[in-house]
Amino acid sequence: MAASPRRPRGSPSDLYQEVTDRMVAMIEAGAAPWRKPWTTPRLPGVPALPINAVTGQSYHGINVLMLLPLSMLFGDPRWCSYRQAETRGWQVRHGERGTPICFYKRLEILPEDRADLRGMVDDGEEGMRTIPLLRRSTVFHASQIDGIPSLEEAYGAGEPLPEAVWEGEAHLEALLARSGATIDHRGYRAYYQPSEDRIVLPPRARFPSAEAYYGTAFHELGHWTGHERRLNRPFSFNRSAPDYAREELRAELASAFLNAELGCHHDLEEHAAYLAIYLDLLRQDKKEIFRAAKDAQAIADLIL
Repeated sequence: MAASPRRPRGSPSDLYQEVTDRMVAMIEAGAAPWRKPWTTPRLPGVPALPINAVTGQSYHGINVLMLLPLSMLFGDPRWCSYRQAETRGWQVRHGERGTPICFYKRLEILPEDRADLRGMVDDGEEGMRTIPLLRRSTVFHASQIDGIPSLEEAYGAGEPLPEAVWEGEAHLEALLARSGATIDHRGYRAYYQPSEDRIVLPPRARFPSAEAYYGTAFHELGHWTGHERRLNRPFSFNRSAPDYAREELRAELASAFLNAELGCHHDLEEHAAYLAIYLDLLRQDKKEIFRAAKDAQAIADLIL
């Protein structure tokens, strides 16, 4: 049997798979950049898509998808490498994890090496050839860097995009208030923080409709019920951990139960990015959906 052709150093095959797996993981974890039921205010001069904070060059292709979730989350499109930050006197904070990006580097191929690169170069041409080689780099978001100028300093002050206007619904507001949950409206993220027993939602005006707001609020209220003083469920902040997926499934089912009971529209499409991790759980354990539904009913009952 003939030996398989030798791969050049820095072969892109694993990196292609790594990027593909990362994108799948982002979607499974509900972090797909095209899924977010609220808008993020943006100053007129600030780019909409990820951009290098040092060179001013925009990222393209797969790197846009890799970097867009954090850009949207914090309303800041700026990224740069550790060394680039150093050249400006900025400092990536200790312990921060970078985000991988990809770029192509031209690799020169000598005629005597072409036998080892079958399928990567055109055998019909002679002399020196070059092929694009996919390489990896690591960048950090502006929110991870101390000393980086504010958006206003970098792009100038201005009026942010207009905010949405919608009417709250009294019976839903009363239910949120009666829960006793502490709900703060600030920032550009929606989450429940167990250590502080606090729900954080973006400002109401950032949601395009009452449905988007209450759907998100009741989802986070579902997480709130898991505190040790209430229904005492395990929390995990590792998006790849089974406990994370289990908790998200329960909060999502409870949100659907609540919205159905209260006559509030529940748009499952907004949460479609979570379906992949839900499916993984259900495929691994045929009883999981029964446990999840039971827990979700307990969540809904407690809130109601």
